[in-house]
Order: sequence, then structure tokens, then C-alpha cells
Amino acid sequence: MTEQNQPDSEAPERGSFSVRQGGITVASGSGPYEDIRREAAHYAAVYGQDGPVQVRVRKLKPKR
Repeated sequence: MTEQNQPDSEAPERGSFSVRQGGITVASGSGPYEDIRREAAHYAAVYGQDGPVQVRVRKLKPKR
């Protein structure tokens, strides 16, 4: 079982994110999809104070 009390076959979906500002990646990461969505929103709010940001969040395909 995983840490979230789910059987291994039902592991949480994984994802990745990147936050760009002025054409430069200022934050990125990967992990459980729901966590990544929160992290992306957090970094967008932090860096957004300095100017416009572009945020990309993706679900990753499971490894076989």
C-alpha cells in the first residue's frame, strides 16, 4: 500500500508543472498530481507578484 492508504495498483496519478516568467523557468517539479497542482498555484502567486507568469501543469502517463 502507498502512504495514502491506497493499494499499489491504485497509486495516485502523477504530474509535473513549470512556471515561466519572461521566458525563463522560475519553478518546476513533479509528483502526485494533486500536490503538483497546489505547488504550481503557490509558485504562480509568489512569482506573479513580480509580473506575468505562464503556468503549465500536466498529468504524466503511468509507467508500464
